Amino acid sequence: MPDTQNDRPAGRGRWRIAWVVVLSLLTPGLGQVYARAWGPALLLIAVNEALALATRGITYATAPTPAALGLIATVLAASLAQIVGAAIDAARRLRFRSSEPRPRWFRSTWFAAILLAGLGLAIDEALPFGWRSFSIPSGSMIPTLLVGDRFLADTRRPGATPSRGDVVLFTLPKDPSTTYVKRVIGLPGDRIAVRRGVLIINGTPVLRWPLGQIAADPGRRFTETLPEGRVYTTLHLTDDGRANNTTEFHVPPDNLFVMGDNRDNSLDSRFDQLGAIPLRNVVGVAGTLFWSPVRSRMFSVVE
Repeated sequence: MPDTQNDRPAGRGRWRIAWVVVLSLLTPGLGQVYARAWGPALLLIAVNEALALATRGITYATAPTPAALGLIATVLAASLAQIVGAAIDAARRLRFRSSEPRPRWFRSTWFAAILLAGLGLAIDEALPFGWRSFSIPSGSMIPTLLVGDRFLADTRRPGATPSRGDVVLFTLPKDPSTTYVKRVIGLPGDRIAVRRGVLIINGTPVLRWPLGQIAADPGRRFTETLPEGRVYTTLHLTDDGRANNTTEFHVPPDNLFVMGDNRDNSLDSRFDQLGAIPLRNVVGVAGTLFWSPVRSRMFSVVE
């Protein structure tokens, strides 16, 4: 009778080694459970859960800035190193372990897998990520956001009052399944109007500086400087028309007045179809681009 793992049929041994590698890739520590190395298994499982909690913790401790993304990348690199190391260690332990009777694997490995799956679900329910990713399907926020851009948004405080000038995500009051992205122009109690393309807040025109024509744009670019000092770029096709010559809007309590930076191609609070946005519909504030058709824009902050 064979008395070591190496004396067993080669095919069966290779299958088991492949199996512990798969288990380790699913969750570091499961391969050690299968190999009956309980101490290392518990340590690896604890480290894996700690890294998962650290990732979530970072998204709650800070906004999605480029520096925070770098910290997340460091944690993910540590997780990847743990997965690879756990797989190698589990395969080695299984290959060279003694031939003492092994308990049925469903009594250990499956139990551990079910327990870990339940723990993961509990963590997801108790502490979801504080960031969410969004993509841009339309051009209403050009030049700030381009079609195809993907960015992370700070969703830690849904419904909170953002700052004037923030680029916010919100659900439509008439259709909560649809999410829009626009810039906050008016806060509760403000008076907002547009005259000949110039934004007017509480009776004072906002400083607008022309940047001229950009080859890729159909119109002219301007910088706008809000009363609080926030500066961003807008795109204008014309200073005529209803969108550029409005009545004065009074922003109701607990509501926001939002506009797209592509001023002549944006359905926003200037139009009755949208109107003012209740604060309760605000999902979050745009943070950092992590993908863009223009590579130089990647990992830049959404201003």
